[in-house]
Amino acid sequence: MVLGGQPPGRVGRRRFNFHEPASAGSCTFSHTSAVLRPLVAFLLAALIVAAPASAAAPRYILVSGPRLAHPVMLDDWRENHALMLAFANAPRVRVSLMKRPRYELAMFWGWTDAQRPTSPTQANQRAWFYPAWHGARPIVNVVVNGFLAPRSASTGVLRILARHGVPTRL
Repeated sequence: MVLGGQPPGRVGRRRFNFHEPASAGSCTFSHTSAVLRPLVAFLLAALIVAAPASAAAPRYILVSGPRLAHPVMLDDWRENHALMLAFANAPRVRVSLMKRPRYELAMFWGWTDAQRPTSPTQANQRAWFYPAWHGARPIVNVVVNGFLAPRSASTGVLRILARHGVPTRL
């Protein structure tokens, strides 16, 4: 028995042929796109949600400077994220940084676990940490929201750097 002009098992389904133009009885792009739209929307949403998480902090931060015996690699993404949040939330300060000792913070955004930077010249972004010195408070000079501005180094910043052997007071 044929229902609606289609053979058994094909009731309510239309056949789509990629090699022939769509006709009145075949599947059209709007029918196909109605099926694909939710899938594409889901995949785009997954990418949009995943991208900011990895973009919230650099994978690696390499601390270097003349007062360090060797460069210090911060390779824990969660810790780097905490450091970036501490930078962003720190109050801006007006202070002269000339002639103060400093450490370079070379940030490596978008690097994978398989890649490990070997030089600060490979960094995507740079910042500077000025330890407490001659009574002056510790400062971080980093780009936040597109602006390079000195910021007070919070206790969270000092704790993370000290844990890795970076002097926070000279």
